[in-house]
Formats: sequence, C-alpha cells, structure tokens
Amino acid sequence: MKDTLDTPIERIPTSLVGKIVKDLQVLVDLQFRLAQANVERELKQRAMAMSIVALGGAMLGLSAILASMGCVHFLHWLVSPAADPPEWLPMWGCFAIVTALIAMAGGATVLIGRRLFRAWGSSFKSFDTLNRKMQ
Repeated sequence: MKDTLDTPIERIPTSLVGKIVKDLQVLVDLQFRLAQANVERELKQRAMAMSIVALGGAMLGLSAILASMGCVHFLHWLVSPAADPPEWLPMWGCFAIVTALIAMAGGATVLIGRRLFRAWGSSFKSFDTLNRKMQ
C-alpha cells in the first residue's frame, strides 16, 4: 500500500519541472521575438527619419545652387550699364527670394527629421531591458 501512494507523488514533481522548463523556454523565445520586433520597428522609424533629413538636405543643396546662380545674376546686374531700364525686382532678387524660401523649407525639414530621429529611442533599449531581466 505504501508503494501505491508514493508512486504518483514522485511523478508529479518530475512532470512539473519538465513543464516549468518548457514554459521557460517558450517565455525566453517570446522575449527574443519581442525584442527583435521592437528593433525592426525602431529601425524602420529611424529610416523614415533619415529619409526626411535627406530630403531636407537635398532642399538645402538646391537652395545653395540657386543662391550661387543668384550671386551670378547680382554680379551681372552690378556691372550692367546704367542705360538699361531698371526693373522693379531684378532677376537676382527673384533668385534670392526663391532661395530663401527653399532654404527655410529645407532647414525645417532637416530639423523635423533630427527631432524624429532623436525622439524615437535607441534600437537597443529592448536588449538592455532583456539583459537586466536575465541577471
């Protein structure tokens, strides 16, 4: 009679330990999948922020090209003879206005992209959290 009572009790801890180990493996696997998903999401956000910064940089580059062309027209206007009828707004002024508008838009775009890039945290926060929990 003693054997029949001890046998089921001895099986219970072994099966519980096996289930606990299996659950722990599933939990660790899920934690790594979650960390991977977080890293992928943050990398996509950073890529979007960098594309915004690149767009702003391109706009600033275009404004630099227009500014140089405006300087050329200004120089031409300075050395042109006074006999030509003066215009209300010379061509270099038009270039300067367009350059200023594009430069402001490009600068704002770069600032927005930088703020987005900094606002979205580090891609490795998930791994830091995981390391702290594992220790």
